[in-house]
Amino acid sequence: MAKMQSNAIFLSFFVLLFLFYSFLAFKSPGKFTSPDETANYYFIKQFAGNLSFKVAEPLNGAAPIVAPRSIMVQRDALLPGSFFGMPLLYGAIGWFLGKWIILFLTPLFSAIAVFVFYKLISLLFDHRTALISAGLMAIHPAFWYYTARGMFHNALFLDLLIIGLWGVAAILTSHHLRGTAQNNTRNCAGKKRLIVYGVSGLAIGAAVAVRTSEIIWIVILLMAIVAVFRKLIDWRIGIWIALIGMIIPMI
Repeated sequence: MAKMQSNAIFLSFFVLLFLFYSFLAFKSPGKFTSPDETANYYFIKQFAGNLSFKVAEPLNGAAPIVAPRSIMVQRDALLPGSFFGMPLLYGAIGWFLGKWIILFLTPLFSAIAVFVFYKLISLLFDHRTALISAGLMAIHPAFWYYTARGMFHNALFLDLLIIGLWGVAAILTSHHLRGTAQNNTRNCAGKKRLIVYGVSGLAIGAAVAVRTSEIIWIVILLMAIVAVFRKLIDWRIGIWIALIGMIIPMI
């Protein structure tokens, strides 16, 4: 009974966060004050419509006279001028579920990230600290701003990175508490941790694809984690699942 009440409370907060973060998506859908947001939304809809970013522009056949900001000109066509990760991810989801969902994806990912951040902090500290940390993250002005302005890359990058780092922390803490990775892979719990390896790799790889300029410090961070906690890593299977998952979104 207590668990059901706890789940109901978490679900209620999740829905409230999603609705708050979606304020601009409900109030002024498709209207942006930034050319970067406008370009991202334009190409996301383009990909969701025909699975291609390329937009023909006949006026550029002779010379590149049409060159909007945040858009790349390639002969007689227009292409995204920023990172391809978010337009590709959101465009694919929009193609599968419908274009209506595009403006609500960043609020959805951010609401999920707040609860994942709670789980991440609870692995490292006590639950009270985790609850306070997640609450502060949820109402942080910068996080709220970039989540509401959902066609920027910033919030999605942070959301995916948090999910990936939660996976890393879950792997390391579970191995530390339950024994070596080699023994764990022989039972059901070990198989679940292999799934976490894959999810962590996918999330971190997707974060890099969303903001490729962040790759240097992320690689340094991961190398430091591997160096410090190398004895807790499953070098037989888990690390390779994580690497494959990380590479897939960046291809």
